[in-house]
Amino acid sequence: MQLWLTTSPGGSTTRRLVRLAKAAEHYGFAGLLVPAPATRRGTVHIGRDGEEVWSTMAAIARGTRRLRIGVLLEPAHLASPIEVALAAAAVDRRSGGRLELGLSAVRAGGGRSRSLLPPMPEGFTRLDETLAVLTGLWWTPGDERFTFTGRYHTVLNHPAVATAQRPGPPLIVSGPGRRTTSYLAARWANEVNVPFRGLDRTVRMFWDADDARAHTERRNPGRSPLRHSAALNACRRPGGGRRVAALLELLATLGQYQSIGTARVYLRLPDSGGQGLDVLARQILPVFAGLRAPAATQPHAC
Repeated sequence: MQLWLTTSPGGSTTRRLVRLAKAAEHYGFAGLLVPAPATRRGTVHIGRDGEEVWSTMAAIARGTRRLRIGVLLEPAHLASPIEVALAAAAVDRRSGGRLELGLSAVRAGGGRSRSLLPPMPEGFTRLDETLAVLTGLWWTPGDERFTFTGRYHTVLNHPAVATAQRPGPPLIVSGPGRRTTSYLAARWANEVNVPFRGLDRTVRMFWDADDARAHTERRNPGRSPLRHSAALNACRRPGGGRRVAALLELLATLGQYQSIGTARVYLRLPDSGGQGLDVLARQILPVFAGLRAPAATQPHAC
């Protein structure tokens, strides 16, 4: 089971995220996923200073050599899937083929972008069309052109977009919806992600995704099977005698997720400063790098 790091959306500067990525690579984590909140429709910013997320991802790519890097976009970011395809492909080439693109199938929980998002039925249709455009631009052979006509997005005779990874950067569909999220992941994605929903809900969503994969036409069927992943909160660094107990509880929780077929876990840090990262690297990472799961207890809620 791979262990990735992730942070809370917003409030992080490019410099802090690059430092975190370098530390994650140094300690041996598999990757870093950067959630990118939107400030207004059609734009993708990432922090207090308004840095553009693709510039941040390019900086992370330059600052690392082996670390897989991912960006998680919300529906408000997807007003122009062509721009997303071009920007993601550029970062994928610059990173030497290390980028993964995550698309969230949920509305923002609040803030300025919430009122700009469409109703859910429309939102899921838009996301389905966005995935069709992204994969079409990436998977089309270089000497051909791509055309797509949908309800919300239209692409006419567009040149193929070159990426370092073939057929394109891996796609992650993240969300709590048992039917629509599972369908979109099974149809288009390399991975279905269940964010912060607990063990029982995660198991049900994995089952639903497997069932959807069995009954859904999977685009580009030569790809690897649909991967299961989950996002969990890494506890704040405990003090005193609670430190050992918290680490043991986190180990047990991760062991439970491994036992239900979770191939990847995104551990969300309290902030992008990487506090306690050395403890996680020494006490948690070696257990799962060796594919040994600890004895299971009740899931630990941070």
